[in-house]
Amino acid sequence: MKDTELEGSYQLNGSADIVMLKVTVGFGQLAQTSVSIDAVPLVTEQANEDGNYENSFEIPLGTNADLAGKHLSILPAVAIIQEDEHRTSVQIELVGSDAPSDFRLLKEDQSKRGDVVDYSGQIDLLGA
Repeated sequence: MKDTELEGSYQLNGSADIVMLKVTVGFGQLAQTSVSIDAVPLVTEQANEDGNYENSFEIPLGTNADLAGKHLSILPAVAIIQEDEHRTSVQIELVGSDAPSDFRLLKEDQSKRGDVVDYSGQIDLLGA
C-alpha cells in the first residue's frame, strides 16, 4: 500500500449519535475531496457545484445505527501550490462513536508546484 492510501475500519456503537467526518489538508496546500458511502456520493450544502469538498472540512455522515455495515470512501486530490513546500498530508478523523479514529497520510517526495497528489481513504464502518 502506498503512503497516500488508507484501508481501515471504524467501530460504531449502534446509537442514534451522529458520526462526523473531519478532513484536514496540511502544509498550506489546496484540495478537492469526494466522499461517498456505499459508492453513493455524499453531498451536503458544504460541497461545491461539482459535489466535492474544498480544502479542510467537517461534515455529518449519519447515525451510528444507519452507517453500520457500510463502506466510506474519501478521495482527496491535493494540489501543491506552495513555492517552498512540496510535502502534502491528509488527516481523516471520525468521531461520534465510543472511540474517535484518526488516520494520517503523508507524502514526502520531490513533487513540484502545480503537481496534484491523489489520496485514497477506504474505511469499513463496523456495526456494534
